[in-house]
This record gives sequence, structure tokens and C-alpha cells, in this order.
Amino acid sequence: MSQAQRKALTAHRHRRRENGVVRLEVQVPSADAPLVRDIAAVLRGDAATDQDVRAKLRMALKEPERRSVLDVFGSDLPDEYFDGVFDEDRKGDVPGEIDL
Repeated sequence: MSQAQRKALTAHRHRRRENGVVRLEVQVPSADAPLVRDIAAVLRGDAATDQDVRAKLRMALKEPERRSVLDVFGSDLPDEYFDGVFDEDRKGDVPGEIDL
């Protein structure tokens, strides 16, 4: 690559960076490459369209809400739902001695 070509490329990348565009390299299976290119093209394009795509992608990639046991017990499930779950007899359970 000639000196002029390197300078033009550096200037081009600098202008893109100033406009908030970041250069990425991703590795995906070859079958998914067209999909990733299409997504990137949409995100570079019209602002109204790319906001909709961003929102849908974020929802699709969002981790499911983690629920605790307290959430389950505090739910509106009927009491019969928990019948047989905690029927163990704990009469033999004696707390151990603790040395402090």
C-alpha cells in the first residue's frame, strides 16, 4: 500500500471515528455471515429503523428474569400447588452445639 493510500485510509477512519462509528471484527459461522451483515447495514442506516431493530435485539438477547424461592412462595399460586413438596418430618432434627 502506498503512502498516499495509507494516509487516505487513516483520514477516512479518523472521520468515521469522529462520527461515532466503530470498526468491528466478528467471527460467526459462515451461515450467519449474511445475517450479521444485514443487521450491521440496518444499524448504520435510518435512525427510526435502527432504533426498532436495537429494541428488538435487546429484548431477544435479554437474560430471563431470575426468580428466588421467595418469589415463588409469594406468588398467587394456590396452597394445593405446594402439597407434598415439604412433607418431610423434621422431628429428629436437633440443632447441633456451637462453640464460640
